Amino acid sequence: MTSKAKKPYHFTAKRACYIAVMAAIIIASKEAVSALPNIEPVTLLVCLFQVHFGIDTLYAIYIFALVEGLIYGFHPLWWIPYLYVWTILWLISHLLKKDDHPVAWASLMGIFGLVFGALCTLPYFVVGDWAGGLAYFLSGLSFDLVHCVGNFCVGLLLWRPLNVALNHVSQNY
Repeated sequence: MTSKAKKPYHFTAKRACYIAVMAAIIIASKEAVSALPNIEPVTLLVCLFQVHFGIDTLYAIYIFALVEGLIYGFHPLWWIPYLYVWTILWLISHLLKKDDHPVAWASLMGIFGLVFGALCTLPYFVVGDWAGGLAYFLSGLSFDLVHCVGNFCVGLLLWRPLNVALNHVSQNY
């Protein structure tokens, strides 16, 4: 029985540059469309970067969360969820990275947009009570629906061209 040996992970200057560029793209694109309610390219970029750059995307996610905290403040009720919500998306993307169909990825992004609010509600249940957490979750459902539709449309429109572009970029990675 033969198995493909994994290369050991080595953090290099080249990897650091890729991570910095991924983080900058995530931050800049999110801020560029921040005036649009619950329309964001972060979900698409996390999925694409995970497919092409694997574990290094986690570093970019945490840099993104850190910068968001620097910009908007480190309030634990929204900032802590950023640490685990994007990691969950990274993990799901890792499990599905063999799938190359844009509709499948757009569907994942839409579903993620729908459950994003529920995932972000968890701290409200911890620091508050069930009634407050449930009220917070229910009051955000209309925003989650917009997030779902926005993510699906962004994913459907941009998955293929960005995936092709990142195929070229990641060949030298």
